[in-house]
Amino acid sequence: MRSVLRRSLLVVALVAALLLALVVFPAFAAADGSADTGEAAVGLGYRHVAVPNPEDSTPDVHGEVPAAGDGPTHQANGPAVVGYSIDSDATGRLWTIDLNTGVATPVGPTGFRDIESLSFSASGVLYGVDQASSSLVTCNVSTGACTAVGPLGVNIIDTGLTFDGGGRLWMSTDQPAPATFYKLNRSTGAASAIGPQGQEVTGLAFRNGVVYGLGGDHTDNLVTIDRGSGAATPVGALGAVTLVDGGIDFDGQGVLWGINDRSAGPGNPSQIFTINPATGAATLVTAVVNGSSNPLRGFESLAIWPLEDEEEVPFVPELGTILLLGSGLMGLAGYATLRRRAAD
Repeated sequence: MRSVLRRSLLVVALVAALLLALVVFPAFAAADGSADTGEAAVGLGYRHVAVPNPEDSTPDVHGEVPAAGDGPTHQANGPAVVGYSIDSDATGRLWTIDLNTGVATPVGPTGFRDIESLSFSASGVLYGVDQASSSLVTCNVSTGACTAVGPLGVNIIDTGLTFDGGGRLWMSTDQPAPATFYKLNRSTGAASAIGPQGQEVTGLAFRNGVVYGLGGDHTDNLVTIDRGSGAATPVGALGAVTLVDGGIDFDGQGVLWGINDRSAGPGNPSQIFTINPATGAATLVTAVVNGSSNPLRGFESLAIWPLEDEEEVPFVPELGTILLLGSGLMGLAGYATLRRRAAD
């Protein structure tokens, strides 16, 4: 009887250990990002810096982003806050936009049909996702020209994009159903599905260990997204702003900015707004216009430089993983105890 019990406990322990290897090790690989990004692994208390990819140090490919100390203090309705955006539903050019005034200045054509999301890496490289080719790209902030990194390997519609404090690159989607949250390999472009979001999310931003999302296709809300499961949790309705698609990002002072593409019609210019991260409530700032004050439309992305210098909150495996670890250790301990008793 004891022999049978010992064998049973051994089987349980081995199965638990196998499951632990399948669940925990990928979770921590996703946490440090070193396996698929070419960046240094990150530990607890990691500051918002990263070891750049070879592309990151190529000025003639990416252009030059102003240093953090070159601009004024960033705050809503204060000195200039400059965002980068692509009017993907209009001319397809990269623009810089004074977010307080809404005045947009063209940088240049991207060379891609439908880049709908943008995000800066910690080293200042502007990444984007092109819906038409389902690929990850990098964009030159001096000319607007973008270069393909590689295919995502999945079909996507209306994406959001953000780096977290550890250099990991995340992507949200509106479609196809179910809307899915992904982690991207910034070196190859390959997308790894994390899980269903539970709603459409058209823009992403990161601050203080939290990924925020902008609800798309008239969901019109702010959400937070669990990087372990992909699930979106509503924070609150935008209220003053409606959108089909759009983008969000934090400035260097922690203000959450947004831009919207209200519809495909020419009579609906894009708008700039700020969002309260605690409630989701949006405050309309201004419409997007060119230097001649003519309204512009079709903007679905937003990326702001410089990034906020912040501490990364550790990426912790979920409760189920911890319980699995505990069960495996208990099984091994029980087996060891029976072995000792049999020896006595």
